[in-house]
Amino acid sequence: MAKKHRFLEQLGGDPFEDEDSQAPEAASNEFADMIAHEAARGFAQLRQGDKIEAKVIGIIDGSIVCDVGQRSEGVLPTEAMDAEEISKYKVGETYFLYVSSMKNGIELATSVSARHAGLDSLRDAMNSGLPIEGKVTGENKGGYTVELPGARAFCPFSQIDVVGGKPPAAFIGQTFKFKVIKVAGRDVVLSRAALLREEQAGERAKILQTLQVGDTVMAKVVKIENFGAFIELGGGLNALVPISELSWSRPASPHSVVTVGDQVTAKIMKIDTTGDRPKVSASMKQVEGDPWDLQVEKIENGAIVDVKITKLMQFGAFAEILPGLEGLIHISEMSAKRRINTPGEVVEVGQIVKAKITGIDRIQRRIGLSMKVLEADYVEQEGKKQIDERNKAEDEHRGVEFRSQGASATLGDAFLKAVNKSKSGK
Repeated sequence: MAKKHRFLEQLGGDPFEDEDSQAPEAASNEFADMIAHEAARGFAQLRQGDKIEAKVIGIIDGSIVCDVGQRSEGVLPTEAMDAEEISKYKVGETYFLYVSSMKNGIELATSVSARHAGLDSLRDAMNSGLPIEGKVTGENKGGYTVELPGARAFCPFSQIDVVGGKPPAAFIGQTFKFKVIKVAGRDVVLSRAALLREEQAGERAKILQTLQVGDTVMAKVVKIENFGAFIELGGGLNALVPISELSWSRPASPHSVVTVGDQVTAKIMKIDTTGDRPKVSASMKQVEGDPWDLQVEKIENGAIVDVKITKLMQFGAFAEILPGLEGLIHISEMSAKRRINTPGEVVEVGQIVKAKITGIDRIQRRIGLSMKVLEADYVEQEGKKQIDERNKAEDEHRGVEFRSQGASATLGDAFLKAVNKSKSGK
């Protein structure tokens, strides 16, 4: 009988065996078919420095044993790890690791440990692309000094991160993984940004596989421009929330709605993967719901309200009645005292004014507002106008009655006169 692999012995059994099987012959045939399938299946050739997915199948003999999609398992030594780092690896979970050696089986690593970072190891790491651990100890002209045993390493400011804005002191004293860019004598040039970009590319690809238009996401605001705000989706993938999609209200600036670091909820509106870098747009206001569905029932035609001027146009001014619900004050409804040439003569953006709701069109989603109907002069003029019209109507009515009465009397007299004349025979 063939001897089991030493890792399978220590794991306590063969993962291909079915303990509950009641048909040994069938199980044997199934196992044979599986072996034949594995033999026929092509395996990608691994090389030192390759970044691969490794699924943990056991932790034994100071090593983490992983399924790496090959005929033999990969082994991640734990001798250089502390207990906390080892505890991060769970059986059944998949991690990204690097192939550090193929000499005696598939040996894995998270990076080249700083304690083993001799010049030969650094050259191997540079040629293979294997990351190296180093501690940022200070800064000098143009970059940072990184502590590596037996070598002096340098990381330019531009290569310490993929996102700018942090003060240089924020990185000092921290241990990071770097890619070795150059080894010249005892001088070593490192880049953390190159490694982060590689890691982000893999994470970004996974996100784009599952991200769909209409998805609602929680994300952090990472950058604000005049035209909108960028939110981080992960893997270096950002989505733009245009200023028009930040809020149903008409914001004067994105800064009035969000600040960098805010956690926001947004709805994915568009995903474009045709260019060199994917472009994603999102909306925060779409998550809140349409104000015409939620707010319009709170207002009534004829009501007098305080409104905030949000935008000036040649024909009038838009004003916010409730968050996200705007009405138009036409230029002809701004003043009864004088002729207005431009809305700016009467109001300015941000100003709070009183206005009367003169019309609500739910189909066209339009609300009419008037300022002039609240002016004392206008009220007085309208009152006088109404009185004049009423008096005129009353006068016309009395005139008709008088003329009717006059016409009736004349005909009666003529009729009586004719009758009397006929009776007398004259």
